[in-house]
Amino acid sequence: MIPKRLKEARHRAKLTQEKLAVMAGIDESTARSRISQYENGIYRPNFETCCAFARILNVPECYFYTLDDEFAAALLALYVAHSSSDTTRLASNEGAEEREKRDELEEDLREEAVKRGKNKASERHNRR
Repeated sequence: MIPKRLKEARHRAKLTQEKLAVMAGIDESTARSRISQYENGIYRPNFETCCAFARILNVPECYFYTLDDEFAAALLALYVAHSSSDTTRLASNEGAEEREKRDELEEDLREEAVKRGKNKASERHNRR
């Protein structure tokens, strides 16, 4: 797992380390320190734990293992687009607060993907 991906996804979801850990089934007494250790690369979670993080943070599992930042941003954008089409059918069962949170997260992901794409293009241009 790429440690910074977990931290980025957690921040986008606006969750604390402790909240994420508890939601993923990690014991409350060690919750914050475990996530901190994962985010700092001290320890690596097993695949099942990464899958739980992905579900909670609404990212694809492969996001945590993608080395290239630009490709990771593209994965998120594709995942959000695909998830949006699936969730449109379920929107009638979803509360206004959940829709607002999902919409904010999708917008953040789109902005991040665009920003990363512009940064990569600028880097390529400057190398010439």
